[in-house]
Amino acid sequence: MYRLMLIPGIIVTVLGVLALLGGAGGASLVFIIPGVLLIFIAEKKKKKARTIVPLNNEVPLSEPKSIDSHDVVSQTIQSTTSEKSSPIKDNLSMSESENDIDEYIKRLTESTRKKIIQSVPAGNTYIDSLKDVFFAVDVETTGLSPERNRIIEIAAVKFENGVPVDSYSTLVASVKHIPEAASRVNGITDEDLEIYGEDEISAYDQFTDFLGQDTLAGNICMVAHNASFDMAFIINSLKRLKYNEDVTLRYFDTLALSRKYLTLPNYKQPTVADFYGIVNDDEHRAEGDALTCGKILVQLLENMKDEAERGRIARENSLPTDEEREICAYIKKVLMDAGKDTARLRFEKKSGGTIKAKYPYGFTSFKILKNKPMYFTFDKSDYVHCELETKDTDYHNGEANSVRVNLKHPKQIELLEGSIVKAYKRDGKNITDFYHHTRWVQQDADYTFQIVDNEVESLVAACINRADKKADQKAAHEAEKAAIEKEKEERRLARKLRAEKAEKHPEPITKSKGRKIGRYDDNMILLQEYESVTSASIAVGISQKSIRDAASGRQKHAAGYVWRYLDSNA
Repeated sequence: MYRLMLIPGIIVTVLGVLALLGGAGGASLVFIIPGVLLIFIAEKKKKKARTIVPLNNEVPLSEPKSIDSHDVVSQTIQSTTSEKSSPIKDNLSMSESENDIDEYIKRLTESTRKKIIQSVPAGNTYIDSLKDVFFAVDVETTGLSPERNRIIEIAAVKFENGVPVDSYSTLVASVKHIPEAASRVNGITDEDLEIYGEDEISAYDQFTDFLGQDTLAGNICMVAHNASFDMAFIINSLKRLKYNEDVTLRYFDTLALSRKYLTLPNYKQPTVADFYGIVNDDEHRAEGDALTCGKILVQLLENMKDEAERGRIARENSLPTDEEREICAYIKKVLMDAGKDTARLRFEKKSGGTIKAKYPYGFTSFKILKNKPMYFTFDKSDYVHCELETKDTDYHNGEANSVRVNLKHPKQIELLEGSIVKAYKRDGKNITDFYHHTRWVQQDADYTFQIVDNEVESLVAACINRADKKADQKAAHEAEKAAIEKEKEERRLARKLRAEKAEKHPEPITKSKGRKIGRYDDNMILLQEYESVTSASIAVGISQKSIRDAASGRQKHAAGYVWRYLDSNA
């Protein structure tokens, strides 16, 4: 449109200058002044056109916002290590012919690497972090489609220790005209955008600055009500504007959480807010809704404690032992020696103690047993025959689907190189499909671990050293056990020889005699000697106990006599 004013302005101004040169004098100002004015107005309209993206296919907002979470674009999770920059690197100038900002951005970033811009649902492992800090977000839009419609207001509220501490909110001049249905919901008008709206580049630059690098890297979580809707719009906008760094927005959804923990007639944000007694003074506006959403999450955190505890236990159970990490490093070494890219190689510890090697789903597994050989398991189709002991497992319809390979020493992993590489290549064919499923990627990140490249050699060396020590200890134990068994056998043979000798030359059995005892009068004159207490008891006619008690001094007399053992000095 600005050309319709620019071209006539230039023509009129040129005619005025020619008239002035031809001697028209002051009359030439009749052409020059309007011409200059037209040029000035055209330039103003040109600048305004750069800040607004015209839309031809607006979809009216006729129903509450809703979008399926599976529509959220998901790609591989990568760490963001680049420094924070403006969404668009303005290293080119806009020509007069490029008055559409989308064309300008497209030309600006044609040669740049495609950035990873995504949103992913947060898992249970991130619940504890919400107690420290999170961002509640909300957007107001011109419709329901992230591709065809635009955000016209965006807001984020920062919560620390359950309390709102800072906020950012702005109108976004992303369209020239807001559909009437959308205006009826949020009350935002075309005039509001024209007067108060930020251009899209500035708005999203300020928005991402407010969130900070940790949030853009997925280390600090965000929350929204029906979060997949808000996240889809934000991600689509950043992609469309060619945001110049990797982004992973990790989010919780208070709509899903309230459905999980509460019983309400419906789960719209106003209904959940009323349940908790939260008042929203600015409903259907981005900042008011974001603040309310954050307060709802603070209330829901109490219900999420048990889930957080389950997540903590799951993380603890998924931690490998040092010995398991060393075997994982050995697997990675085999793949690296074979020239394979191991950047996405991950390991997961299952509940039974089995470690699964994943790229991305699982191409082999191993288990370390206490008193038995360690074993690896492969799909039957992946196993390449070697000299190790094997056993078919996982039978289905009479046929084995897996092969278990027993290893006596970790060095024997090298004999499995053919099987490991073959299985790795087969599993890697699914890598693209896997990273298109956001939830799978999230679970994989929560419960798997990696071995860093510069740790591989030291871990493998430690693995071999550990195995050698265990082998030495086992050998020493076996030697000690053999010595004990030999000693036992020698004693057994000695007993056998003695028994055989006794059987051939039995010793005569002699009956042991009792102690001689004497019967005395009170003057200690010996009246009678007896060979034993038994014979004395029979002769005198009293019990043996009475005689023994008298002889030992427990009583003075027995049957009126004094009794003493003849072999005593008494």
